[in-house]
Amino acid sequence: MLFEQIARNRRHTIWLLIFMAIIVLAVGLVFAWAFGTDWMWIFWLAGFGYLAWFYWHSATVLMKINGGRRIDEKSAPRLYELVTELCLASGLPLPKIYLLPIDCPNAFATGCDPEHASLAVTSGLLEMMNDEELRGVLGHELAHIKNYDIRVTTIAMSLLELVRYSGWGLLIAGLGLMSVKTRAGIIKLIFWMIGASLAVVGGLIAIVGIPLAKIAFFAISREREYLADAGSVEITRDPSGLISALEKLKNDDHQMPTDDAATNAICFNAKQGNWLMKLFDTHPPLEKRIARLKDSAS
Repeated sequence: MLFEQIARNRRHTIWLLIFMAIIVLAVGLVFAWAFGTDWMWIFWLAGFGYLAWFYWHSATVLMKINGGRRIDEKSAPRLYELVTELCLASGLPLPKIYLLPIDCPNAFATGCDPEHASLAVTSGLLEMMNDEELRGVLGHELAHIKNYDIRVTTIAMSLLELVRYSGWGLLIAGLGLMSVKTRAGIIKLIFWMIGASLAVVGGLIAIVGIPLAKIAFFAISREREYLADAGSVEITRDPSGLISALEKLKNDDHQMPTDDAATNAICFNAKQGNWLMKLFDTHPPLEKRIARLKDSAS
């Protein structure tokens, strides 16, 4: 059951990434249709540059956003020993470990590969969880590192941001040009026509491209969470700690103090939306995660 779940989640993630790539290709073709093929290549090259920058700097940015402080064996022995124990069991190199002074019980991992990974845990999580539960949560985050989930999430996030910035940027620029005030009729007409074309393309991307990219991104995020839950069981050899941790979080109302989408996507515990917003949740419902873990234990 466990290995079937892992294989299924990986297949779903591959298809969702392909879908996101198709969306970005389609946005480039819209540029070609509206402005010519040169602009299509400019869009794709700019997107690749943004992707590369986000890929290599996301870990540093996220730690700064959340006020992470790096710890060692002396400053946080309980956390350091549990992470070391699990890394030895899973064959992973020891990541950089950070403690976040946040009441919300949460954790996340960053880094482009296991050799350059970081793991962050909030003070609220350390206070709420016993060692068995904390081991389950840490196993989940280490599974993200082992499965290269951060790489997948970072790529998906950068693709989403590329589509989002393109759509809203063109729309705002177009509306701005359309509202330029000038007495010269021909110049005003030129500004209006350029602005209208930018607004139409930006509006098309904003109305169609952004929602589709968001749905795909959040679906990828949910699949990786299921996969990391299964990975935690594989690392710890016991689902009971993670199940107990998730049960505790069902009754906790604390939330991360940042609305940063990248942070929310990689956090262990994320706020759930209402029934209408389930397509845009970064995490599956806790009840479904618990049910899957119980199925894997049976």
